Amino acid sequence: MCLIAFALQPGTALPLVVAANRDEYWDRPTEPLSPWQTESGHTVWAGRDVRAGGSWLGFSPEGRVAMLTNVRGHGPDAAPRSRGLLVTDWLTSSLPAPQWLLRHAPEDYAPFNLVLGDLTSQTWFWWTNTAPRNVPGSPSAGHDLPQGWYSAALGPGVYGLSNAHLDTPWPKTVQLKQAVQRWAQERQYDPQPQSPAPVLRALSSLALAPTDALPRTGLPAELESRLSSSFVYDPARRYGTRSTLLAQLHAAQHPPSPARPTLHLQEWTHAVQQPLPRGSAHWPLQEPAYSTVRRFSIPM
Repeated sequence: MCLIAFALQPGTALPLVVAANRDEYWDRPTEPLSPWQTESGHTVWAGRDVRAGGSWLGFSPEGRVAMLTNVRGHGPDAAPRSRGLLVTDWLTSSLPAPQWLLRHAPEDYAPFNLVLGDLTSQTWFWWTNTAPRNVPGSPSAGHDLPQGWYSAALGPGVYGLSNAHLDTPWPKTVQLKQAVQRWAQERQYDPQPQSPAPVLRALSSLALAPTDALPRTGLPAELESRLSSSFVYDPARRYGTRSTLLAQLHAAQHPPSPARPTLHLQEWTHAVQQPLPRGSAHWPLQEPAYSTVRRFSIPM
C-alpha cells in the first residue's frame, strides 16, 4: 500500500474514513478484498498477498484496523519476515498495541509504516522501524520504546501516509489528505450517502508532481517522477496501483439502541494491463473495463 489518508472523528456519525491506493508489481499474485481466515482461525476483512500470506490494509469484526506502507530510502527492501504479516497479526491479536509490539523485532522487517487502530478502545498508534527525520507536521517519536522502534499516539484528525513517515508532505499525500478532510468534515454530522467523487478523483489522479516538489528517496529522478502521481501507472516496469479502497465507519444512530456501528467498504481492483485512453488525467474508475468494484458492510 503506497498512499493512504484517514480521518479519525470519534464521537461523530462518521468516526473513521480511510482512502487508500495499493501499488505493487503487476505480476505479484494478489487476492482482492474479502473475508478470509488466517492460520489461527480468525476472520479478517482484507486483501491478501498470495506470495507472502499477509496483507497491506485490513479490518477485524472486533474493531481492529491495520494499515501498512513501506518506507523508501531507509535501507534494503528485504528482510527475514514479510511486513504484511504484521497486519494480520494485529488484526487477530487481543493485546494492546504497546504489548503487541514487544512480540516483534524491528530488524526482522524491511522499513515500514504501520498504523494500528482499535475502534473499541478508540486508540490509534503509528509505528515505524526507521528513525523519523525532521519533517514539519510529523508527530514526535516515542522515547520509552525498545531500541529500533519509533511511535506516536494519534488523536482526532486527518493523517496521510505514502512511502515516507507519517504526514511527510509529498504532493500526492497532501492532496489526498485535503480531499478526505473536506469530505469527512462535511459528513461527520450527516452520514447519509453522498458521492465520494472528490476523494475518488484525488485517488485516481495520474498527474505527476512538479520536478521541484519531487521527494528525494535515492531513486533516479525519472522513476521518482513516475511514482509521484496518486494513481501510479508504469507499464514499462509492470508496476502501479493495483487497487483502491474507501472505508467508512457509520456510528450507531440512537444509542443505547441495539444498532451497532457498521463498516462500509468499497474496493476497486484495476485492470492495469489495459492501455489508458489518450490524454487521460485520471484512471477511469467508473468504467467496468478498467476497474471492478466490490462492496461489503460489516457490523462491528
